[in-house]
Amino acid sequence: FFVVSVVGLIYLQSPLYVIIVLMGTAGALAENGRTARTQFGLDRLKPFRALTWSLLVFGAVMLVETPLTQASAWGLDALQMPHPEQQSVETFRQYNQTSTILWFLLQAVFLFPVLEELFFRGFLLTFLKNYTSTWPAIVLSAGVFAFAHLNLGAVLPLWFLGIILGVAYEHTGSLAVPMGVHACFNLATGLSLLMDKGNPS
Repeated sequence: FFVVSVVGLIYLQSPLYVIIVLMGTAGALAENGRTARTQFGLDRLKPFRALTWSLLVFGAVMLVETPLTQASAWGLDALQMPHPEQQSVETFRQYNQTSTILWFLLQAVFLFPVLEELFFRGFLLTFLKNYTSTWPAIVLSAGVFAFAHLNLGAVLPLWFLGIILGVAYEHTGSLAVPMGVHACFNLATGLSLLMDKGNPS
C-alpha cells in the first residue's frame, strides 16, 4: 500500500509524496526498532569513503549519460515523437531571482536525492527483492524511477542512472552512496542549466 501510494502521488506530481515518504520511513524504522543509519546502511561507510565512492560512480555514469541522452533524443526525433524537457527543467529556466535559483538548487542537491533514494532504493528495491531476485528488482525499481519523472526523452538515461544507483546500493550496502551519486547528478544538471541561462544563444 505504501509503495502504491507513493508511486501514485509521484505520477500525480503531488508534493504529498514527500510527507508520505518521511512518514513511511519513520513508521518502518519504529516498527523494526532500527535507526536509519542501521536500516539503510548509513554507518557502513565512513563519510570520506562514501563521498569517494559517490564521485567515482558519478564520473563513470556521466561517461555514459551524455551519449545516451543524445542517442535517446535522436531516436525520438527519428520516430517523430515529441519529447519536451522535464517540467522541473522548464520551471527552472523561468527563474530569474538569485534566491529562487539557489533554493531550487538546494532542494535538487540536498532534499530530493535523499527522499528519492529512501523510496526507490531504500524501499521499492528492497520490496521487489521479496518477490524476485536482485537484478530484476534493480531493473524494475530503476524503470519506475525513470518513468516517475514523466519525461519520455529522459527515460533511457534515467533508467540507466537508476540501475547504477541500485547496483551501488547493493554493492556497498549503504544508501549514502546512491544518495551522493544522485546529488552529484542533480548538481551537474543544475549547473549546466544555470550556465545555459547565461548563454544568449
